[in-house]
Amino acid sequence: MNTAQTCIRGCSVARQHAIDCDSEQCRGCLPRPATNGLLCYPCHSRLANLVRAIAVQHELLLVTAGKSHEQVLTVETTARTHQPPRVTSDGKYSAPFARTATASMSQSEPVRLAALDAAGELSDWLSQVVEVIVQAHDLTGPKRLTTKGDPRQWKWHPLTDTGAASDFDPIVRHGFGRDAMRGQYLLTDPPARFEVKSAAGFLLAWLDRFEVMDCVGDELESFGAIMSQCHSLAPWREEMARLTGIPCPACHANALARFGGDENVTCIRCNESIPPERYGLWVRMLADANAEEEGA
Repeated sequence: MNTAQTCIRGCSVARQHAIDCDSEQCRGCLPRPATNGLLCYPCHSRLANLVRAIAVQHELLLVTAGKSHEQVLTVETTARTHQPPRVTSDGKYSAPFARTATASMSQSEPVRLAALDAAGELSDWLSQVVEVIVQAHDLTGPKRLTTKGDPRQWKWHPLTDTGAASDFDPIVRHGFGRDAMRGQYLLTDPPARFEVKSAAGFLLAWLDRFEVMDCVGDELESFGAIMSQCHSLAPWREEMARLTGIPCPACHANALARFGGDENVTCIRCNESIPPERYGLWVRMLADANAEEEGA
């Protein structure tokens, strides 16, 4: 446990105050210590649970997307026709009541496109983070996705703000022993792409390397927003179960809940994450205290 480092996301401990705090309205301002790299335990638990759900969430998004322009037939209905009775044998005849079934794409197409966009955004974020970890720690990484032919692409380095074409500012050094200057095209490799399942397994295995990087706080915020959007389009978790009648051991508020797919109990008010063994001990302590009060 790294007690000298506080959580990079600015988390605080409920009902615990800093030395210079004199506010009576403060609910707790003592910085929460970082237990896993630069993250506190609740943030680490949330990150680990989200990473474990990447593969399932991505697969469900692709299933939700389905096939393009898939028609959905409505329920067969009986509608009264407005044609007069037939008096000749010419022309098409419809009975006074006709059974129809219409096809519609308006119900599925927007959801399908949104699911595809969310799946691509999730895959892009995962590939970007995995590539950052591989480069920062000189790791092998999962197998990259390849395309036919030469996957390299021309990348344009714009001019400086002054627009001076003679202002040569080297950006990167890439291939052919040349420097990339502003205002030039350079043949570069495309962004790294990885298969989602293998990349998610790699990220989970090297999560401790990711948690010591300075970008982990911002990336967790972006990752949480992406997964929230994905889950709204293709939900898979069980509904949140509120644990009524049991106060939070940290803030003492009756706001404990267990989210689907998470073994820990979370306080909605102070974001405290309680492991199963600690929660079981807390419940037994409350039961013993209530028994003593009833026997008194």
